[in-house]
Amino acid sequence: MDQKTLLKNFNLPEDALDKTGLSWEDLNKIHLDHSSNTPNLLPTANYIAERLRQVNEVHSLKVRIKDPEHLVAKIIRKKLDDPSLTITPDNYRDSITDLIGIRAMHLFKEDWRPIHTFIKGTWKLKEKPIANVRKGDPEELTQQFKAEGCKIKEHPRGYRSIHYLVKSQPSVDQFVAEIQVRTIFEEGWAEIDHKFSYPHDLNNVILAQFSVIFNRLAGSADEMGSYIRFLKGQLGIKEREYNEAIAKHDKLAADLKAEVEKLEITKQQKEELEKRVKSLTDAATPKPLFDFGKYDFSKIDYATLFDNIHIPVIQFRESPVIESPVLISRMPEPSSLKVPQLGNLLHTKKESGQSAPKRKIRKKVVARTPKKKSDE
Repeated sequence: MDQKTLLKNFNLPEDALDKTGLSWEDLNKIHLDHSSNTPNLLPTANYIAERLRQVNEVHSLKVRIKDPEHLVAKIIRKKLDDPSLTITPDNYRDSITDLIGIRAMHLFKEDWRPIHTFIKGTWKLKEKPIANVRKGDPEELTQQFKAEGCKIKEHPRGYRSIHYLVKSQPSVDQFVAEIQVRTIFEEGWAEIDHKFSYPHDLNNVILAQFSVIFNRLAGSADEMGSYIRFLKGQLGIKEREYNEAIAKHDKLAADLKAEVEKLEITKQQKEELEKRVKSLTDAATPKPLFDFGKYDFSKIDYATLFDNIHIPVIQFRESPVIESPVLISRMPEPSSLKVPQLGNLLHTKKESGQSAPKRKIRKKVVARTPKKKSDE
């Protein structure tokens, strides 16, 4: 491990060791010790992952043992942030709590609860779970985390996830592992942000601005995922109600027909009465909530669909400002669900003509940069 190369690769100041008082000899000892200890950490990591697979809400898992060079860089960065810390070859295993890292991803943001319950019921926690939230997240979400015993932390880069430090002892030695729980959309954004920004390029204003936009898109995708799940449930309820109404209607019609057969009237009178009964029951047949059969989805007018989309003008600032809009998901009551007005977007199958001509949409993103003196 070369000192200059490590400092350069992790974007650390050249005088980092002087500022922190850390010894390069001690850092090398930590590097070697952690490298030799990796085979002991892997079984614990795999054991925790296998237990988490039992939770239905866990969509996928990632397991990793901290890279030795990343460990050394993290120790230097922690000392730069807090010079009072004492990290040595003898205590680094206790000071650095994410030597074992497990990431559990779930599809819908509300699925964190059963995973949270499983973790608390399976392992002893070293400290209270930390719920990372974005600036601008709804207060009701924060209150949910607090009610489940989580410590709230507003993450400076907008990461949203819940971190657990669990104690595990599958053999003689006890280890501490960090479990991160987040949605797959948050994972996607975090991985891309981590790849291009953290921890090597945190001050790149251009990357930071695009990362903020991506962060908001991930949050909106989580909102959409939760709403689609809610809508599917409501549609299932409506479908069951419709099928029950049809069954009740058919039974009533059959009962009426049976009663008509018992009447002591002429054959002609019976036929007339049966026609009247059929007419009344046909008129009372419940109509389906959504009738998509008459629409041809291959002729959607996409130009109309994207009319109201606003692409913001991106302005590069001197420093990134990470803010999130307040996104509070208010699920509608089942009684307020209405049939969507698809007529404006779709053409019925009865129409033989072509779809409405698509209008050209011209939208552009303007990147504003400060003028140079030579340009004025």
